[in-house]
Amino acid sequence: MFTFRNAIDFLAFGDDVFIRDKAKYELGLNIREGLEAKRDILADAFAQHGIVACVDDLKVAIGTNKTLLRRLVAIEQTRYFEDQEFIEDMKTAIDDHKFDLPSNDDGKFIIDENNIDLFLKLVNDKRFISLIKKQMVDADVVEVVQETV
Repeated sequence: MFTFRNAIDFLAFGDDVFIRDKAKYELGLNIREGLEAKRDILADAFAQHGIVACVDDLKVAIGTNKTLLRRLVAIEQTRYFEDQEFIEDMKTAIDDHKFDLPSNDDGKFIIDENNIDLFLKLVNDKRFISLIKKQMVDADVVEVVQETV
């Protein structure tokens, strides 16, 4: 463990960056502007793949909320939304578990500020059923577990 003096905002060493105050660090880098630009690009990609009913509603629901913007940008890495089978499986899971994520007659998700968090977690595949407690949980980090022999 180590601590930073107040005069130091971050420390970069090799490929690692240690940040003392994440909010101030991001403010200095204008991270939000980059996230908002990615929001618009990914929202348009959802529309091109026929996933959301209204791109503008998606953009408004995410707004400038950094948590939601980060979740959206994480989707860019997996790009599950491009896999139609994944989307169909997602719709089945929504029906099976009675998640409050409506779709229109064309099967496109109707997104608003009340369901955007759920939508982003599902399209990121970040919702799981615990093996031990048998309850549904949200996971920020997903790592495939390799079975031991």
